[in-house]
Amino acid sequence: MSDNANAGTMNPNQKRIVVGMYKNTKSSTKVFKSPFQDIPQPTFDLFKDEIQDNLNKILVDGDLSLPGKSFIDISRQLAIPTETSPTEGHQLYDFTSQHVVDFANDVTTHISKFKNVDQIGSFWTDISSKINEISISFSPLSTKSNRLPLLRSKFEDVIKTNLESTLPEFDRVCDIIIKEYNNNRTPENFETEKLAFNFVKDSGLFDEVFLPKLIQSVVDRIRDQVDAAFEGPLHEYLSQAVSLVQSEINDAEPFISPSSLRKLQRELYNLIFTSKFQQIVKVGLPVIVKEKNADSIKICVNLAKETDKINEFVRRLSHVFEAEADCFNLENPIAHILDLHRTMIMFNEAAQFSPEHIKTIRSSFDKGFNNLPDVAARLLAIEVNREFITGQVSDETLEHLLDVFKILSYKDVFVSYHAYFLAKRILLMKKHTVDDDLKFMDNLRVLCGPEYTKPLRMMFEGLKQSLEVMDALRSEKSIPKWFSCVMFSQESWPGIEPCDAIIPSQVLPHLQAFENKAVAEKKKRIMHSLQLTRVKLEVKGVKGIKTIKCNGLYASYLLAFNDVPSMLVSQISKATKIDQKDVEEMTEILKRKRAGNLILLVHQMVRINPEASVESGALNIAFSFPPISQKDDEHTKNAIMQNRDNQIDAMVVRILKFEKSLDREDLKLRLKDALKFRMDDEMYEKRLNSLNKRQFIKLDASGCVNYI
Repeated sequence: MSDNANAGTMNPNQKRIVVGMYKNTKSSTKVFKSPFQDIPQPTFDLFKDEIQDNLNKILVDGDLSLPGKSFIDISRQLAIPTETSPTEGHQLYDFTSQHVVDFANDVTTHISKFKNVDQIGSFWTDISSKINEISISFSPLSTKSNRLPLLRSKFEDVIKTNLESTLPEFDRVCDIIIKEYNNNRTPENFETEKLAFNFVKDSGLFDEVFLPKLIQSVVDRIRDQVDAAFEGPLHEYLSQAVSLVQSEINDAEPFISPSSLRKLQRELYNLIFTSKFQQIVKVGLPVIVKEKNADSIKICVNLAKETDKINEFVRRLSHVFEAEADCFNLENPIAHILDLHRTMIMFNEAAQFSPEHIKTIRSSFDKGFNNLPDVAARLLAIEVNREFITGQVSDETLEHLLDVFKILSYKDVFVSYHAYFLAKRILLMKKHTVDDDLKFMDNLRVLCGPEYTKPLRMMFEGLKQSLEVMDALRSEKSIPKWFSCVMFSQESWPGIEPCDAIIPSQVLPHLQAFENKAVAEKKKRIMHSLQLTRVKLEVKGVKGIKTIKCNGLYASYLLAFNDVPSMLVSQISKATKIDQKDVEEMTEILKRKRAGNLILLVHQMVRINPEASVESGALNIAFSFPPISQKDDEHTKNAIMQNRDNQIDAMVVRILKFEKSLDREDLKLRLKDALKFRMDDEMYEKRLNSLNKRQFIKLDASGCVNYI
């Protein structure tokens, strides 16, 4: 039969079929009218008595064996709005929710009877199972479209309101649970305690009331243990404290949510770190840096991040590096600086500092190192010489030396000293000893440009040409193996002066051969200087000295006694053509105990001491190189210090003019951050007292600095 035929026989007032079907009101799909008799529409009144009986059985009798499907089916039917009864579902919801509210009010009255966690847990388990059954059974009534909350939510809202009105009683229950949690920390008690925890979680007052009490109880319980551990070494304390916190977090994990765990963890971190922050940074940090304890720094940084102290911690750590880098009172400060630089890099890698924090620490390190910039430059050149003279410099050491060089303020001073010591190393005439120097020079050229390394390049060029001349002479067998010579340009060493001293006959022919070859092949004009020569003399007739190593001037001085055994100083000067003042100075050096008392001076007559002796039998006389020309260092240093005093005074006034009053320690930290140079505690106190006397500021007994 066609649709049109059916349509002609249907009653236009016939009801739509609704049982087992769903009408999509947003769809244009037609809903067929029933060709059968009318089906009665379900109503709330139809099920009211049945619902009432079953609610009583569940909430009052605790009978959960009823088929929940019947409630769900009724809820689904009444939840569907109809044309005639659009509020049936609301009537059912209001009816059921009133029973839930009454049930919640009754539950609250039982809380005062709780004596232990067993009672709390078992009672709340029973209540939860009842309210869960009701909430699930009538869940179809609570849809997004009708905006009705779940019945369990309704129940919990009433419980929270009632507990807030009887807060002391709820506090008592919380104390019972917390006491049991702190005293019985064994897995056997976990399940019972978890059931009791469910009560406070469902109370609506967990975050507001229970959690703060729980956290405070844990903090109070471990406080003495933390304080006792803090009396020991810092690295041990940090390790023990973090382990203790982790143990507490592991114990609490079965009972509270991840967000609550984070709150507990933060408060425990405040206990072990924030509350002891000042002692850690003042006393502990310098020890950690000196001991190079990267593990402790990593722990501190993690704790600082968790407690929002990271910026302050990095700031205080940078001050420690600044103080450690100002180390020029040590015996070998550059070795300390290199070691400190390695420590700084190690800490950066261990703690994973941000680029901004690395910059802060590095800046303070630079500030401390350049507190005496001229001294720093000179000492770095000495350290480079000490490392390079062995000819065995590792890539790591070379990298650290370059890193320290980068932070030098007076790089021009460094290159002067470096060239000075380089010339000494070049005089060894050993190729392997200058390989590291060449590599170092290439890096300096990259960092500072070709003009900066010009004096160094000229020295290496002189060495190269000298070796070429020497190789040519040796191939011709014009000179013996023991003779070698090096050329320096006058520009690379302006302090060298031509020498008028008589060159010993044993050396003169070979020196002339070298000069002739250099002039012919390299087109060089040669001037001799015995001051930079290295000579080894064989000694006969002296009891305790077999060989002497010295420069050409000392060699000429000593060789003069082969012809005349005893002479006046003036006679020695005349015989050797060495300036008389230089002869007097050499005489003073050679008659000292350090030189084995090689020279005797009796009645102004100078002679060789046949009883002279040194421990090894080999006397080494230190080379006396021409000094590097320097400016008036003392005047410059005084000017620098005066300028620094003025900068400190100006910055103190500037800060206090804005802040009006600051704690003495806080002001010092602010100044250290603001100034471009290192300010130690003595300098700080001196400037405060000066400003106080001049009435720019006022120092009070409480430790505050006030602006006038």
